[in-house]
Parts: sequence; structure tokens; C-alpha cells
Amino acid sequence: MAEVRKCKLCGASVPANMKFCASCGTAIEEAEPVKSESSPVADASAVLEGVKKQAVKAQKFIKPAIFVVAAVVIVAVLANVIKPAKYEKVKGGVNMVQSDDRVAFYKNGKNTGYVDGYYQNLIYSLNSSKMAALISEDIGGGSDGYSLYLIDAKAELIDEEVYKCWISASGNAVAYVKEFDYSEDTAELWLHKGGKETLITSELLRDSACFVSPNGGTVCYTAVNDDDEHIGIVWDGKENELGENYTPVAVADGMKYVYYTNDNGVLYVQKGKNSENRERLGETYSSGISVNRDLSQIVFSSVSETYISRNGGEKEELSGNVMIFIFPDGTAARRNDDGIQLYGISNFANTFYQGYEGIVYINGKYEANSVVRGAENVMLADDGKTLTYIRNGDIYKVNGMSKNAEPEEIVSNDAERFTAVSNGSAVFFVNEDDELYYQKGKGKPVLISEDVEFGQYGSAQGSLFKGDTLFYISDDELYFSSGGKGKAVSGIEGDVSYVGAGVSGVTVYADDGGDSLRYFSGDGKKFTLLE
Repeated sequence: MAEVRKCKLCGASVPANMKFCASCGTAIEEAEPVKSESSPVADASAVLEGVKKQAVKAQKFIKPAIFVVAAVVIVAVLANVIKPAKYEKVKGGVNMVQSDDRVAFYKNGKNTGYVDGYYQNLIYSLNSSKMAALISEDIGGGSDGYSLYLIDAKAELIDEEVYKCWISASGNAVAYVKEFDYSEDTAELWLHKGGKETLITSELLRDSACFVSPNGGTVCYTAVNDDDEHIGIVWDGKENELGENYTPVAVADGMKYVYYTNDNGVLYVQKGKNSENRERLGETYSSGISVNRDLSQIVFSSVSETYISRNGGEKEELSGNVMIFIFPDGTAARRNDDGIQLYGISNFANTFYQGYEGIVYINGKYEANSVVRGAENVMLADDGKTLTYIRNGDIYKVNGMSKNAEPEEIVSNDAERFTAVSNGSAVFFVNEDDELYYQKGKGKPVLISEDVEFGQYGSAQGSLFKGDTLFYISDDELYFSSGGKGKAVSGIEGDVSYVGAGVSGVTVYADDGGDSLRYFSGDGKKFTLLE
């Protein structure tokens, strides 16, 4: 009988030979033992496999409204124990381009097919490896709805005359709306999963927002009953009523956690199907609700305070209002149309967020501590603790997890904006004269370009490919640098107006005599025209 401990903080099983909880990092001295018939090796494997690699940081390149995601895997060695990464990486690779009167689909830069028509809307899975797209015969769409496609390696037609759709985080299921009944203010809600379509309800409130659980087996929505009352529903093969005048917000797989509001904006969490397991979380809540991957944790703002609820429990106060969470580049993330931000992380322990008053750290005990005030353009390295930021023209670096760490000034050169390489060892920065520099540690800055353009789409100094190679625009041309003098990229026609890079590749927009061109590169070297 192998001894296993149960973490008091997150409830995970921890083998006796491990000194820290693999899920949240809590020391096992703070955990109580439980019994298991599994071997220590098997227990450790189960814990490792049960923790998801996930991450998200939306990086704002100062003036531009461009958010770049990049990849990270963190492996921390504590004593002789391997602590798995908590972040899920963005995979990407799926692209679509409007080409005259047809839509072209690409997987990792290779054309996989075409569909006649014009795309109106598209939604990505959590790691951006799949997407659902609505395509119409006419440019402006039509009153009869759109054709719904699920796009992976190829475009699969799911249904026609569709008005709205939602894709699961895993990308294996799509819920969609058709057959509007304007007189009754209702519509049909369908679910595509496992190669078949299932009618969930014909009484969907026509403008209801839906949420599909991560594995696609559970859907929450608002329906209209026989008395014309609005009623919250969670469907897992059959309807489970939440009650009249409740609006579902999000649901975990198997209804493990259900989040919903009443007509007064009060937010609740319910564990399972029994409404007696309902917890009142806040009288009011903002649209900025954040959840982790399995929806066991939710962070929300109520009036001027921020709270977290874990495992369906009572709310715990954090600090101030959350503007945005700060994760290493490459974290998977998705914002639903109802304002729910789903992050590819296992939990919110040992994470950072940007508040109105500065950077806040949530430690392993879910206590919120202020790290630094007045920070802008904040980036988190792939070690999960090194923060780089700009303040009053100077760039600083600090270990955000250490209470006694003092910020280290690494650039004092009237920097206006910057981006840091993924391991936090170097920065690319632009000064007030639009000169682009690279600086590693406290070394001498290396001039990369004397004139960096912002471009038509506000692409600033550019963005990082795979965390360390910067692509940027100068004199309407595309350049790249890994720390030395910039080099021009060949094979791009026209004037470059935008470049966006990340884990899966580099996307470039250019204008050639009025023709809009789009290029993609999966390796950062060879660029293919998407047409």
C-alpha cells in the first residue's frame, strides 16, 4: 500500500516521495496522508498526466493594438522532484484567407482547399489548432444564415443556414444556432460532435449566448419556457434546469462546475446538478471574467474588488481590479463573445495580473501581493517569475515571486517600447528616435535599425518568432534579427504594413499597387503567399 497525501490547497493526490504538490506547488508538510493501492511511480505518473501545460499572456506592443502569443514550457526542479508546467501552448497553424470570391484554407502554410463564398466570422479552439467558420454566398451575408465549417487539416461542412456558433476549447465540438422563430423569439440549438449532429433544443432564447464545455459534451444556454419566462439550462445529453431568470455563463465538463447569474447580476457557482450546492459569489460582476482550463477556478471583479472562487467554494478577495493576466508568451487563451476569458492554465496559483495600481502576484496560497506600481508593457519570462517592464523610459527586470527582490534597471536610454525574449535574458527596444536596439543583460546595446516603422496596422517594432527572433518593418520592408544587425527578408512583394509572429509561424500583410497580399512562414525563413 503506497502512501499518498492529499493536498489541502488544491485537493490533488501527492505521492509520498514528492515534496511538493505537482498541481499547485504546496509543500507536502501542509498536506494530509491518504491511502492508495497504486505504486509510487504510478501515482506520480497520474499526477503528472493530470496537470495541463498551459499559458497566456496578451502582450501589448505599446501604440499598436496587437496581441501576440508565443510558446512556453516550464520545468521546475524542486529537490529531486519535477514540477510539470501549468501552461498549455498555442499550436496554431490554421489560417484562412479571402481570395476573390472564395475562401482559401491553410494548415502550417500549406493550402488544404477552397470554399466558395465570403467568411463572416471565425472562432478558434483554445490552442488555435482548429477553428469554426461561418461562410456566406454573398459579401454581406444573407437572411438565411451561413454555411458552418469546422477547419483542421481540411474544411468540413457541418451544416447550412446557420446564424451563430461556438467551438469547444478542445476543438472537437461545435454548438450552433439555426431556424430562427422571430414571433416566438426562439431558435434551434444544435451540437456537432463525433461526426454527428444532435438537436439540443428548439426553445433557445434567440439571442442567448452559449458556452460549450472543454470536451464538448456539455452546453449551457438560456431557453424560453411555456410561460415565456427565461430559464437557464445545462445540457449533457438531457436538459438540467437552473431555474427561471438565471443566465448560464460557463460550464465545466460533466457539470462539475456551473457559473450563472440572476436578473440582478448576482454571480453564482454550482457544483454538479444539485442546486443546493450553489454558492453566491458576488452581487455584481464585470464582463471581465477569467477561468482556468477545467473551470475549477474563476476570477471576477465585483464593484472595485477582485475575487477568486476555487472548486466551487466561497469567494476569496484578491487585490484591486484585474485588467489582464500576465503569462509567458505562448499561452493558450480565448475570449468568448459573452466576455469570458478562458486561459490554458491549470490554476491561478503563482500567477500575475495587471491591475489599475500595478502588477499583482497571486502566491501558492492564493494571497494577492503587490509587486510593482507604474509598470507598463509588462512581460513574463518562461520561468514564470521574471517580469520585465518599462517605467518612465527605463526598462526593469524583477523576480516577481520574491518578496525582497529589488527591480534591476537594465535599459536607461529613453526607451519607448520593448519586447523581451522568452527566457527574459535580453530585450529589443525602441527609443524616441524610432531606433531599434538589442540588449542582453547589462551589455552594450546593439543598434539593429535606425528607423523602425509602425505600419498601417500599428505593428510597432514587430513581434517575436519562437520567443527569440524579432521580425520588424523598416522602409516598408520586412526584416528580422536574433540580436545582431537586421537582415531583410526576401520573397515579399509590395510594401509591408503588418507583421505578426508567434509559436506557429509569422504572418505578413503587404500592399502591392492596391492589391492586399498575405504571407505566412512556418519556419521564419521561407514565406508563402496565401492566395
